[in-house]
Amino acid sequence: MRTVYVPLSREPEILFGLTLSDLVWFAAAAVADLGLWTEWRVKLSLRLVVMAAVWGLGTGLALIRIQEASLPEWVGRWVIYIVKPHLYLP
Repeated sequence: MRTVYVPLSREPEILFGLTLSDLVWFAAAAVADLGLWTEWRVKLSLRLVVMAAVWGLGTGLALIRIQEASLPEWVGRWVIYIVKPHLYLP
C-alpha cells in the first residue's frame, strides 16, 4: 500500500467556494443586522435601509476578489504599505 500526499491549499473551500475567513464576514453582517433589528429604535424604513447596507458590505467583503485575494486582504496590504517606511535612494 502506498500513501499519496495531497497538498492542501492555504485555506480550503468550505461552502460554495468560500473559505472560513470569507464566511466570517457573512456572520459579522448577520450579527450586526440582528443587533440593529432588536436594539435600534428608529423608523422601520430607516432601519431596513441601514440593515441592507450592512448586509451588502458584509457580502461585498466576502465575495469580492481581486487577483485571487479578497477585499479585506487588499485593505490589509494597503495599510501595511502606508504604515511601512519607504526608503528612497538619493
